[in-house]
Amino acid sequence: MARTFGSARTRRNGLAGRASLVRGDATSAVALLASAGDGFAGIAARWEAALTRLWLGEAQLVLGEVEDARRVVSDAHEVFDQLRSVRERDLARSLLDRAG
Repeated sequence: MARTFGSARTRRNGLAGRASLVRGDATSAVALLASAGDGFAGIAARWEAALTRLWLGEAQLVLGEVEDARRVVSDAHEVFDQLRSVRERDLARSLLDRAG
């Protein structure tokens, strides 16, 4: 039961973080997405954790946190490559290119 509850909270945080990023509130997005990424990693949801970290990296870039963004997006890229998730891997590569 606790695992399911934690998973629901994780999904909510991830979606709220993405919505915050889209609305232009990168500061809130970073907090929510970092929490969601940790939650997904804690339940071994690799693809979901990587996608959440991709969004986290995007928010960090908006805030000028380039090194942090490179780190989390690079980790996400590696997971997408391992899972052969081509679309997301390419999105991560594009974001890494933007980060310089």
